[in-house]
Amino acid sequence: MVRCSALGLPVKRIIPLDRLGSLPEGLASLSAQGVLQNRQKFGTNIIVEAPGGGWSALVKDTLRDPMLWFLLGTSILFFLTGSRTESLVLAIALIPFLCMDAYLHRRTQASTATLADLLAARATVVRQGQREVVDARELVPGDLVEVSGGQPFPADGLLVSVESAQVDESALTGEAYPVRKVAACSSWVPGKDMALDDSAWGFAGTRMLTGNAYLRVVFTGRETLYGEIVHTALAHPLPVEGSSRERLLTMACLASRRDSGDPLDDALFQASGCDDEPTVLASFPFTEARKRETTVVEQQGKAMALVKGAPETVLSMCTVSTTEMTSWQTQVGQLAAEGHKVLACAWRTTM
Repeated sequence: MVRCSALGLPVKRIIPLDRLGSLPEGLASLSAQGVLQNRQKFGTNIIVEAPGGGWSALVKDTLRDPMLWFLLGTSILFFLTGSRTESLVLAIALIPFLCMDAYLHRRTQASTATLADLLAARATVVRQGQREVVDARELVPGDLVEVSGGQPFPADGLLVSVESAQVDESALTGEAYPVRKVAACSSWVPGKDMALDDSAWGFAGTRMLTGNAYLRVVFTGRETLYGEIVHTALAHPLPVEGSSRERLLTMACLASRRDSGDPLDDALFQASGCDDEPTVLASFPFTEARKRETTVVEQQGKAMALVKGAPETVLSMCTVSTTEMTSWQTQVGQLAAEGHKVLACAWRTTM
């Protein structure tokens, strides 16, 4: 379970009682049998599926599009009924359709590959008292992982031993400054769930800048925060009345940067299919103090200001009635309670 702040990392991440039973205390390591049991119970540590390589995978993805077969079937039907001209027109129209579909699938592959590149490929783990280097996908909850300066965290876990650790968490929060980490308590309280501040956590997708730490893996795969962001960030878009889901995603993309390296921004561009490259007049990045990202772009000869960030921050900048404010706060609270990454987006065009 995750209790989220409106933007960024959780206020506290809760380790369920059933998960605590799989975690050795202190710097103890898992046995071979423990690794096998936890892998059977929790699965592999696949956070982002690596995209299929080569043109063969691209062709397969393109051929799965039902619209392609609908147009092809219609073209054949026209041909069989003697409408040769209409059949030919539809057949020719398939060419740009196929090219565009292939381009979109290729871009999706590239976006997924970019997300996967932020994750660790190998990890140094201590098992049965012996240090070994393994594929990061083989990690399981309970593993003790050594993370040194310059290395990414391969999973979400508790920092049971820390030495001058500073971490780059910009991929999750957008925060440009390093975050100092502290060691969590080394023993668990029996019979109850445990909640710890994010300062005692290491998160997949973030990188150790300086220092060293031992990470007790707690969550792997899609249960990591990085996995949740990539897979569920766009599950519940809530456009304002009179605005479509597509417009909301487009506006959120205009407020984002393609080169930010933020998995949420990448997911927004992928879901919206937005190819526009507007003229950016000004840009103010997200910081922990501002809790929002602001971009001013030129649209049809006018300046448009777009804000994306923490719902309470964005809503406070909008002119809404008390009833509307209460409604939005209720919806945001419900989504946050379910463990979703919640963002708000607003925009205004100059007259």
